Amino acid sequence: MALVTHGRYSPGGSIIDGQGRPRINVQWGSAPAPQWVAVEYNNCYLGCIGRDTLPVIIRPPFGILGTVEACAGTNQSFSAKQIPGGSAVACNWELFLTNGLQPTENQLIKNQ
Repeated sequence: MALVTHGRYSPGGSIIDGQGRPRINVQWGSAPAPQWVAVEYNNCYLGCIGRDTLPVIIRPPFGILGTVEACAGTNQSFSAKQIPGGSAVACNWELFLTNGLQPTENQLIKNQ
């Protein structure tokens, strides 16, 4: 496992959890400009080090509208709207099982 030895971020955010671990949580302020996260790591088992930077685009808050429960074999519609304002938000939707995994094609067909 690679150990994160140093995590940095643009001035619009703060690392609130995970410094020195493989995953971090960043609290972003209200800065609308593109932000970034940078990391340096050291894998003591393989004897390698590295670094990378990830651009982060801050989006306005939004909510998801739709039904909470659905019957098997029915179609449901969901939409995302900005808060405040209610403007539509373009989304790439993904389906996950209750255990957090994505369903296989057989699971989707079986549950129809």
